[in-house]
Amino acid sequence: MRSIQTSIRRNLMAGGFALGAIVALAIPAIAQEGHGIFVDQAVTNSGDVTIGAASIRVRGGITGIGASASIGATGAASSVAASSIITTTGPVAGSIAFKDIRQHTENTGSVTSLDNSIRAGVLSGKGSSVNISATGAVSSVSVSAINSPVNATFSRQGRITQTTNNAGSVTLSGAISVGRLSGAGVSVGISAVGATSAISFSGIR
Repeated sequence: MRSIQTSIRRNLMAGGFALGAIVALAIPAIAQEGHGIFVDQAVTNSGDVTIGAASIRVRGGITGIGASASIGATGAASSVAASSIITTTGPVAGSIAFKDIRQHTENTGSVTSLDNSIRAGVLSGKGSSVNISATGAVSSVSVSAINSPVNATFSRQGRITQTTNNAGSVTLSGAISVGRLSGAGVSVGISAVGATSAISFSGIR
């Protein structure tokens, strides 16, 4: 049995993303039957987060399985994710088992994402995506499988508790230009969110 506790309070900026504070647990399908993982995440951000005039240009299309192009600004984020992306004829999606999952996420700084743009050709890869986003605070638990003959399985032996608060302003402007959408489960989106708690399960074949 494993226990994971994380607490973070900081400001950073990296690549196409502006992040206030984030803690993420990404798990490839590791837990065995009868075992479980305790997760306790606490994330707080009080600094302003800004990204502007970011530009992504993809020559040709986005054709890879699970490929993505994104620009985002986030104040605070707690995330637990178990994902399987099968790009060749390899093993199928596995399983993950959790005991309690506790997430407390709070943002009080402003989040600003202005004049950002993404341009690409056709979206044809299974589960591929293009997104521009601005989020104050987010707590999420997700299980996903892309291009697997069976879905990843999720065993919850305890409770999932999510507390998510945002007191800062969220501002977003951006533009996305792509060609034809043809792949299974492809998505294109622009979103601005104050606070959100999410639990999701998905399978794209």
